[in-house]
Amino acid sequence: MTTYAWPTSRHFVPATHDLRVVDNTQRTAESALSGYVQTTAMPGARWGWGMDFAPHTQAQRAEVEGYLLRLSGRQHRVQLWDLRNPRPRGSLALTGVTLGAAAAQFATSLTLAGCVGTNRVLNGSFEVDSNADGLADGWSRYNAGAVGALTQNISTVVVWAGSYSQNLIAASLGSSSDDRQGVTATVSAIGSMAGGTAVISCRVLGTSGAKANLEIYWRDGGGSIIGSIIAGPLTLNGAEQALSATGACPAATASASIYVYQHSGPGGAVGLYVDLVRVEPGASVGVGADATLLAGDWLGLTGGQLVRVVANATANDAGAMTVEVRHMLRSAVASASAVTLDKPTALYVRTEAGIALPRMPGNAEPGMSLDLVEVFA
Repeated sequence: MTTYAWPTSRHFVPATHDLRVVDNTQRTAESALSGYVQTTAMPGARWGWGMDFAPHTQAQRAEVEGYLLRLSGRQHRVQLWDLRNPRPRGSLALTGVTLGAAAAQFATSLTLAGCVGTNRVLNGSFEVDSNADGLADGWSRYNAGAVGALTQNISTVVVWAGSYSQNLIAASLGSSSDDRQGVTATVSAIGSMAGGTAVISCRVLGTSGAKANLEIYWRDGGGSIIGSIIAGPLTLNGAEQALSATGACPAATASASIYVYQHSGPGGAVGLYVDLVRVEPGASVGVGADATLLAGDWLGLTGGQLVRVVANATANDAGAMTVEVRHMLRSAVASASAVTLDKPTALYVRTEAGIALPRMPGNAEPGMSLDLVEVFA
């Protein structure tokens, strides 16, 4: 048995195609009095496709026929995605999404992690502090030089978005630009930003006279720094201020490290409120869209399982999202397993052992049909 990827040539795109849902249900009881029928949903439901192709040129039809003949009836497999909906319609970035919790066999609900929308920074509004340590999930304390004792808390006093901001306090921040106190996080959902323009931004409020910086360092697959964008230094004035800068995101970028910090203290204790930390593709700071999946979006899971979202879902600020899916899982999937969003595929076979390949005189071949059904071990 061999698996053949579906070709991307234009003449392999059908003129029309029907999604076939092959449910696996069992009728368990029927009332002779009322006619009420009780059914039980069973695992093993499958997807299928009915494809109708427009007429081809002789050369195009020959290529299509050659591909179909390689399948040797139902012996070999076709690896295929939804040609009309290859990617989610929701605002979820296509990379970095995993299962946030193990999914059991027969599950119809999944917990996803790493879900980001336009803003590629998880918990960039500091809304989630699950262990109540005063530091938002996904963020770490950053400090250098003379800072004294460091404390932090999730604050409701100064807020620009959501319900919270991150408050950072240094007992004795030195006067040098190398004396720093702030936070740092890793940005993993780079995706389509690589090779393009990116904008970084945040809101701050800090002790007057100190300064603040917002910086991002792009890293390649080996973790080496390959570029940066730096906003600041901004002299703090005790009121709300914005930091932002635009620059290139190198094509080889696999991840990034982002820092927001206060430095060059005026003497004594200093404080800094941080909110709305954003990394976005493009050159303009946007309001950003929450990470969403919409009913009808497809997800690919390990083990070759293809499921479809059946109700709209929105991630929280920390990138967690619960989605309802069908079909029920054929087998369990481990926590932290990757989730495929860009052209998620399943394996299919032809529904018939033989297939009609129509001919007509002239330089064009007539339309033809093909039926496929999902197959799995």
